[in-house]
Amino acid sequence: MKKNFRVIVTFLLIILSFSFVGCLNVLEESGSGVHNKNSNVMYIDDKDIVVDGLAIQVSCYESQGSYLSENSGVTVYLMITNTETKEKNIKVERLQLLQEETGVEYEITVAPATEKILRYGMDETFTFHARIPNSYKKDKYALSFFAEKEYVLYLYERPDELREDCLVQFNVGGRIVQEIQVKKGRALAAKYTWEDPNHLYYCNTWYDESVQGTEFSEKTKIETDLVLYGYRSSVVSATRDSSGVFINKINYVPQDGILLLTGFSTDRLFISNFALKDNEQVREIYIPKNLKTIYFGNFEKMPNLKKIHFEGTKEEWESIPTSSEIAENVLIVYNSKY
Repeated sequence: MKKNFRVIVTFLLIILSFSFVGCLNVLEESGSGVHNKNSNVMYIDDKDIVVDGLAIQVSCYESQGSYLSENSGVTVYLMITNTETKEKNIKVERLQLLQEETGVEYEITVAPATEKILRYGMDETFTFHARIPNSYKKDKYALSFFAEKEYVLYLYERPDELREDCLVQFNVGGRIVQEIQVKKGRALAAKYTWEDPNHLYYCNTWYDESVQGTEFSEKTKIETDLVLYGYRSSVVSATRDSSGVFINKINYVPQDGILLLTGFSTDRLFISNFALKDNEQVREIYIPKNLKTIYFGNFEKMPNLKKIHFEGTKEEWESIPTSSEIAENVLIVYNSKY
């Protein structure tokens, strides 16, 4: 009798094991949410959603509780447009709002009606509303309903591991200088600045190749592969007249803090009044031997300036007329060329 009992228990355990594996095969994990793998899954930030000829746009709003209650209200709008010539009968049923962490369900209503007939090109907005303990932006909620098929809308952004990669290329002067992978729907992690290896040029203003003349913002969400183009600019501003070239202002300091004044083809170079001042990024400056005059107010308020490299000799440096003072802790390096 005991032997038969063991056989029966073993048989039942085998059946339960197969049943459990079968249940696991029906479910699919997506980020922190779990849904049936046959469900039509959407996230709050998805764009261009099209399911079986239905274009769906999602928006979500919340309202804070009154003085009688601290609960929040959440309202989800689903605008559904029929993109096919065949009429579609949209019947919304089996509504559920689930808080994923606790597994608690909350009551949800839909308006204006649970059933609508949509003709080609026509749209209908279904409004889902529920009261929940906390903001939907704080806790993770999943709204599910059935409309011929099961739909699951997660009231949070699609996790990065479920996003496609978009390639952003930066083009300067017809040459790709950088490529960055960005998750679809995300923005650049930081503003990208191109620096020419010779320290004379840079570019930190970019334009969308598909939208001529429109400056691109690093906060823009990337939805597809993108080519951004820019124009190289000199790290210092300068003007030229019959006397020579006058350096007027620092436009940009490379990340290594090295500033070059050597990118000008002229026999006579001048540093104008207040051209090199009020800058914490500059650590070293390279000056060519054709410098003729240093005017007033330069090298002031540059606390991190440690070295000035001069292409000529000490005697040539000391012969240059100057109205500016250099801090005592700044080392002058002679016969030094970048």
